Amino acid sequence: DYGMTLLSVVQSQDAEAAMVAGDANEEDLETCFMNLDAARVCFEKAEAKNANDEAIQLRLAEVHDSLAQLLLEQDNASGAVTEFEHVLLILNNMKEKNHKRIVGILFSVANTLLGEQEIEAAIKRFEETLATIDAAPAGTIDPELRGEVESFLTEAKTTKPGEMEEI
Repeated sequence: DYGMTLLSVVQSQDAEAAMVAGDANEEDLETCFMNLDAARVCFEKAEAKNANDEAIQLRLAEVHDSLAQLLLEQDNASGAVTEFEHVLLILNNMKEKNHKRIVGILFSVANTLLGEQEIEAAIKRFEETLATIDAAPAGTIDPELRGEVESFLTEAKTTKPGEMEEI
């Protein structure tokens, strides 16, 4: 929890404070990473002993999600996508599907890929996000979210290579 808390503090700092505290932020981010990585190892060991314990699996998914956010903070998009993929693997293998969370992670992957100019992969993930929204039980996902994802998909389909770097 310490790593996740420290990450949220670092993310909440405004840009001016971040510039002043640049070295401190790097140290804070490294501390976050070490704590989250230690938590990941602990939860993976606990999961190996209790493979069917969904509470442990959820905590492991939270740790991977936090690692992904940390990697995005460090401009490591490929590492973040890998961590998001771990979250999706865990969530998709659970008995009780959290459709809203799965949609959120799929959207994060698609948006990260779009920002990295991996247009085709982003389009595929936006389409997967829409399919997941459509497959979710009625009332699970806010209908407005579908429209937002569709607009991102349209943007991705009309984006020319290099265009996102200019923005």
